[in-house]
Amino acid sequence: MNTVLRGRRTGSAHSSKSYATRVRRSCNAETSTNRQTGSVNPRSRYVSHRLYLVPADLRELTGPVTGVVELPVHLDWSEQRVYDLDDDAQLGLMYERVIREAVQLDDLRTYLNGSLLIRIWPQLFLPVRARKSWEARFRDLVRAA
Repeated sequence: MNTVLRGRRTGSAHSSKSYATRVRRSCNAETSTNRQTGSVNPRSRYVSHRLYLVPADLRELTGPVTGVVELPVHLDWSEQRVYDLDDDAQLGLMYERVIREAVQLDDLRTYLNGSLLIRIWPQLFLPVRARKSWEARFRDLVRAA
């Protein structure tokens, strides 16, 4: 069965395969080479331009350490925005989302706790640029990892 989404037909093996190939190539390529001149030109990628907020001091992060937290939609637009901080898996997921999606320092201050962050830092799955930004400012996080 073929379905039309935004003017693009889906459902056939050929169209989905070629689309997947194009997406994979565009996501994996960080540079392109001019075949005629041999020069290398960096491609613009969202991840290479994405900025992550980092507080001046971990002591600013005075968020909750126990209980249940519901994140606002601008931080987590999934169906499950409620996290039990007493469950390490949920705690880690919430911290990952807040670090990735924070648009104001108050987002970090409100939902993250410095002590908890140091404890769970090694288990967090973060974009490389986010991890490097935080570790460059806070040596305690490097030692925790």
